[in-house]
Amino acid sequence: MKSSEETIAQSRAQIDECIALIKALYVARKRIVFVGDSDGVVTSSDSDALGRVVKGEDSLANRFALEERLALQPLRPGPWLPIAERCARIGASIYIVTARSTFANPRLLWFCLEHDIPAEWILGVGHQSKRGSYEIILREYANDPDCHFIYADDSLRHMEDFQKLIAELGIEDRCHVFHAIPIFDHTEEEYRAYYDAVMNATASSMLDAVSVNVPGFGELLVVPDRRAGLKRIQEEYRKSLLAAAALLAE
Repeated sequence: MKSSEETIAQSRAQIDECIALIKALYVARKRIVFVGDSDGVVTSSDSDALGRVVKGEDSLANRFALEERLALQPLRPGPWLPIAERCARIGASIYIVTARSTFANPRLLWFCLEHDIPAEWILGVGHQSKRGSYEIILREYANDPDCHFIYADDSLRHMEDFQKLIAELGIEDRCHVFHAIPIFDHTEEEYRAYYDAVMNATASSMLDAVSVNVPGFGELLVVPDRRAGLKRIQEEYRKSLLAAAALLAE
């Protein structure tokens, strides 16, 4: 599963190409809209890798349980984070279209806040498909001839949906589509150890969040008890809101 040096080099070449494109569009005074996936693009491929490890009929439930336990653990940066950060610096519009939901979505929101990515929207798959989310975004700017879209997703299927949609809207000449090559930093055995360490973590008190050391990943903050985890997350979220309010009041 761990990506080869050749694959990593190909990914870096893609990102360099995208940076050059952004520079050219910015110099030409074009409006830029970045539409990117979360896992494997703006954030790391850890979640997708763990999805391959966690198999069986309860795999989806187990993935949600894992996200609940990691609700306070920051997501790791993905290879395309520098693109999102560059877009943020030049005032481009940023949209993240993701399959993340429930406990997985706040982690993405906190990630964007941590890295100063002012996403216009974070659109999760649920009541609508990714294609439906793409259509909402594209129609918002489709009639602006100076608007260019930069799109990146690690799924070929989603990329094909995007390409079909821009063809239907007749805006292919203003859309720059990148298949973000999935990059995995660890072996399948290491991801399995990660999953087992998080899911087997226990606490001496229901309100405790515990620190778990996972080789290759470092210290992870885990909330072992689901009910206590909800209370802990509420407390941390409340603290964050109060801290933000205090900063705004200065």
